[in-house]
Amino acid sequence: MKSKPKPPHFNGPFSALGVILALLAGCCFLVPGRLLGAVFIDLPEIVLLPDSPGQSFDVYVQNTGVPVLVNGIGFNIQVADGGTAAGGTISGPAITSVDLFTGTVFGPNNNGLSGAGSIVPQVYERGTLTSGGTVSLPNGLSKVATVTLDTTGFGSGTFLLTLSTHNGPTKYTTLGEDLFPALIDGSVTVVAVPEPGTWVWVAGVALVLFAGLRTGWRHRPSSGRSLLLIAGGALIPGPMQAALAIGLPELKLLPNLAGQSFDVFLENTGPPVWVTGIGFNIQVADGGPAAGGNISGPAITLVNLLDGTAFGSNNNGLSGGGSLVPQVYERGTMTASGFVSLPNGLSKVATVTLDTTGFGSGTFGLKLNTLNAPTRYTTSNGDLYPALSEGSVTLVSLPSISAIAVHRPSLVALTFSTTTGFQYRAQCAQQLVPPGWTNIFHGLAVGDPLTLDARKGTGLPQTIFVALPNSAGSFFRISMEREGI
Repeated sequence: MKSKPKPPHFNGPFSALGVILALLAGCCFLVPGRLLGAVFIDLPEIVLLPDSPGQSFDVYVQNTGVPVLVNGIGFNIQVADGGTAAGGTISGPAITSVDLFTGTVFGPNNNGLSGAGSIVPQVYERGTLTSGGTVSLPNGLSKVATVTLDTTGFGSGTFLLTLSTHNGPTKYTTLGEDLFPALIDGSVTVVAVPEPGTWVWVAGVALVLFAGLRTGWRHRPSSGRSLLLIAGGALIPGPMQAALAIGLPELKLLPNLAGQSFDVFLENTGPPVWVTGIGFNIQVADGGPAAGGNISGPAITLVNLLDGTAFGSNNNGLSGGGSLVPQVYERGTMTASGFVSLPNGLSKVATVTLDTTGFGSGTFGLKLNTLNAPTRYTTSNGDLYPALSEGSVTLVSLPSISAIAVHRPSLVALTFSTTTGFQYRAQCAQQLVPPGWTNIFHGLAVGDPLTLDARKGTGLPQTIFVALPNSAGSFFRISMEREGI
């Protein structure tokens, strides 16, 4: 394991605080006070635009134990080795602001900001104390600060981001001794701006590249955090969480029928991820002529983001344009307060309803990366883009009765085509106008009791036996529906 460079000796503002950490055994810092293993701060790995001020990200503390009472914080953050102004050798983006109040436990209980602010461009100090009593660091994630960086003068490069600074480590104060959370370094990567007209492709490559680097860069504790991309001009859409994936199914639907629904699921192969909203976009084929495409297909008529989903009990209502054109649909929601968790494993994202009226056959692509936008989640640190896998919609043929045989004195054998994924029922009517179809029970062989209701399709023809009607004229047909309905 490589050791960190030993911090240089400082004069000026650093010596006034007298907190210089000594490097022990080439791998760890000696810090005063009490180390609480249940509390840690894991800095993100962020990607910033070059030559741009005002790019912000949030810092969170994770408490895996019981709530901890504190009465203050001394927040220190540093880029690289502090830069030449701090006696280092690596120049990097400047830290221009630290907000300890907005959305943090000290927001409603503080005596104002303290600390020197920007000690040098790459080292920043800010602190506060409660105005009275203590505040609680709750179990789970809670916000510590919002940090703003300025990449002016930097076109590319990756720089260490650390809370164990030349000025001292980030710490909390309590009514007793100081509390030092475990501090995990992050990084700042400045990426070049792509040429106009190619940003979608370039951003996609960057997302895949950095998501791949995330696992090989170094081991990080499981904290539900991911690579964070920050882009003021939206050239880079947002973070990609490699553990999150939404795979659309390969559907078989009935032709010329409205109101056919299916569920969409998210798979999270990592720890729970906390999100504040979702922007759900779905599209059939290339969007159809109404969207400038060439392929007409089934219409998307409804997206339900609330029933049985993470947002069902915590939402501020539905947003989005709904049906932008028949084959492109947008729907979103935000939490009413706080976060919701995307748990490990499968969880429901939405129920989507399609209308195949006007279409008797065909297979159509189904995608979440639409002409409007890709499906994404929102977090307090920016947008989060799961991996999106396309599906399809195939319209199946209606069943046809290929053979009818009368078995006197009381049975009729019906042979008909089937498709896997569907179930079939025999129906009978005394007249066709007006129609009066009713379901009838069946058996599978001569002599079987006629007690069966539905048959599952196998992809092969099936034969069933039904009762021969007493009336002089009767009509039979086979109805079909998706299994489970």
